[in-house]
Amino acid sequence: MVPRAEQRSELGTDAYHGGVVYPRHAALHPAKYQNGLLARVIEAGAQVAPYCPVLDIERSAAGFTLRTPHGAITARDVTDETYLKASQQEQLLQAAVDSAGLCQFSNPTAEDMAKFVSAQHGVDWSADDVIALGRRCLKEEREFNLRAGFGRDADELPSFLRTEPIKTPAGDAVFDLPDELIDTFWDDL
Repeated sequence: MVPRAEQRSELGTDAYHGGVVYPRHAALHPAKYQNGLLARVIEAGAQVAPYCPVLDIERSAAGFTLRTPHGAITARDVTDETYLKASQQEQLLQAAVDSAGLCQFSNPTAEDMAKFVSAQHGVDWSADDVIALGRRCLKEEREFNLRAGFGRDADELPSFLRTEPIKTPAGDAVFDLPDELIDTFWDDL
């Protein structure tokens, strides 16, 4: 416990009424983390276009073309299945982030989380261990919901997501992944 009289030494302010210090508790500064990632991307030779809005997205058989004020970028091999797989991977990662008590806005990668967990707990974790944690969390949440009586019928997206368009840089859009594809989410989890 940190009494109010000593909090300035921990926090640099007298604005609070005391606090608690957890010396082995992990913390992450989102802006410093983002700046560190940006530096590594630039060091790796990637081109970065800051303040570059996507003005238009065109879907074609070849994938997607994103038009920006600086030119066009084409993403090939993007399908409904790849959307689902990317969503699944992100949900696995975010379940692990939640379990570790980290802020989702820090947007850590599985590799980053493995380093955090390894350093904090003195274990040797890999990105696969992080994803396995997320997988276990999602499976346990689903099992809990099923036992509580929430089956597939309670797992539907609200219909307005498919009928009421939202404004995007590429124009109006609705959620358009077919239910049959969404139902496969759990198949290889």
